[in-house]
Amino acid sequence: MFEFLTKRRIHNEANILLFTAILSLLGVFIAGYLVYDHYNPGALFCPEEGWIDCGAVTHGEYNNIFGIPLAHLGLVGMVLTFFFAALRLKHWSRDYTENFFVIVLVLSFLGAIFCWYLTYLELFVIKSICIYCFTEFILITIIFGACLYGFLKGD
Repeated sequence: MFEFLTKRRIHNEANILLFTAILSLLGVFIAGYLVYDHYNPGALFCPEEGWIDCGAVTHGEYNNIFGIPLAHLGLVGMVLTFFFAALRLKHWSRDYTENFFVIVLVLSFLGAIFCWYLTYLELFVIKSICIYCFTEFILITIIFGACLYGFLKGD
């Protein structure tokens, strides 16, 4: 049923995966910093001026879903994205890695949808922006855009 997803050639796959691995590694560090702040409130270096207030975002009522802190979800998502992109690059010629690009595409899609919703909450409900959360939003959106481009541009 989904064979067209797994048998598709990806346009510039290695370049996109390398780009994805680099951006997701940066995302791992940022998400790790947010996890650290979850256990040590006030640890974030973030000016609290006007719309920028990391504390209101990271320690407010929307900072978890089903009891799981959002920082943890972001960290897991970025680690998985990095893992599958790096593993595909490292074991390029092995058959079991052929579908890893599609996994990265799906992970980045889910992460992007989630981040877009959280950014909506930041802008219109909380009315404060966390610069670290917004950076994660930018990173996952770029990763998803690059993966989608490679997938759609392929044959």
